[in-house]
Amino acid sequence: MYIRINLMVLLLLVISGVTANAQKDAAVKKANTSNDEKAEAGVLNEKVAEFLVKSADARFMDAQEGKLAVEKATLPALKKYGRWMMKDQAILLKEIKTLAAKRNITLPVAISNKKEKGREDLAEKDGSDFEKKFIKMMIIDHERDIKMFEDAIDFDDKEVSAFAKKYLPTIKAHLSKIEGIEKSIK
Repeated sequence: MYIRINLMVLLLLVISGVTANAQKDAAVKKANTSNDEKAEAGVLNEKVAEFLVKSADARFMDAQEGKLAVEKATLPALKKYGRWMMKDQAILLKEIKTLAAKRNITLPVAISNKKEKGREDLAEKDGSDFEKKFIKMMIIDHERDIKMFEDAIDFDDKEVSAFAKKYLPTIKAHLSKIEGIEKSIK
């Protein structure tokens, strides 16, 4: 009887995990599908929608990575960096949501499975292993974001272009700071 109950509890946990992952994937897929339909109908700019969806997903990820740094990092510079990330990502996400709403662009409501997997891998690390992985992920994330924001500056949508131009220096500053932290601990 005890084993049967434990197996049932385990099965429910597995099912709920699968359901949660499916919902996360569904949120990103739903946003992309909705935006694709609107683009086909000529209601929105597909490149702008793609940029805002990817940017929102990245903001979710970067904020969660920052939170992990605050909780798990042993280096004060990384804890401070984590707080900075959380603050700046919240500001960026708020503006992304405003831009998307004005354009009837659907954004995901949760982090994508791919990014969630990366966050989970990071969360499993401790000490210097955590810090090395965190730094590596931040550098990769910010290099990707710089490319996305540089591309968005050239969009025909003046407001989205201005947003990208306004925040590109912030993202570059994040990259520069994390690279400086990396150099200081080598």
